[in-house]
Amino acid sequence: MQVTFEAKCQLTLNHNKGENKSSHVSTDFNLCGFSENLDERMYMSDGVPTEAGVKVLIEVFTQGLVGAITYAAQKGVMGVDEGVRHVTEMIKSCISENPISGESEFKNTNHV
Repeated sequence: MQVTFEAKCQLTLNHNKGENKSSHVSTDFNLCGFSENLDERMYMSDGVPTEAGVKVLIEVFTQGLVGAITYAAQKGVMGVDEGVRHVTEMIKSCISENPISGESEFKNTNHV
């Protein structure tokens, strides 16, 4: 039996014309699609992921990163090692610029 999950992520940046860098405004993400053969209540409750939903959300985004890195390597944009380093540096940078504190807010991203 095949099952599918869909997650969406929307990144909002503030960019000033002529500058080569943008500042982070928000990142909205959530699980938003499931196979009909799954019980959505196992993964979502009141519009936010359950513990199982959070694990699936991380898996979907991780597989997306692996796919993007593989695609970039196949197209000669960057090698696999370079892609992994880039993702690692981005994660470190995002956490240092936006330390994890308080609670994350999951948003209904079906419109994203």
